[in-house]
Amino acid sequence: MKVCFQTALKLRTRADSERILIEEEERQEELSTLKAALGKLAGRDRQIINMVYSEGKTHAEVACYFGVSRAAITRRISKILKIFRDFFAEGVTK
Repeated sequence: MKVCFQTALKLRTRADSERILIEEEERQEELSTLKAALGKLAGRDRQIINMVYSEGKTHAEVACYFGVSRAAITRRISKILKIFRDFFAEGVTK
C-alpha cells in the first residue's frame, strides 16, 4: 500500500511540474505577443497605457499630466484598445 501511494505521489508531482512548465511557456508567449502589440503603438499611446494599466493612474490624472481633457484620454484609450483587439484578432486568424 505504501509503495502505491509513493508511486501515485511521484506521478502527481511530475504531472504538476509539467503543467507548471506548460503554463509558464504560455505566459511567456502571451507576454511576447503583448510586447509586440505595445510595439505597434506610438510613444505617447504606450505611455498612456502604462500610466493607466501599470501605474494605476485614473484617466483624470493622465489627462492632467498631458494637459488634455479626461474625455480625450478616454477616447484615446478606446482607440488603443481597438488597436490591441485588431492586433490579437490578426494573430488568431494567422
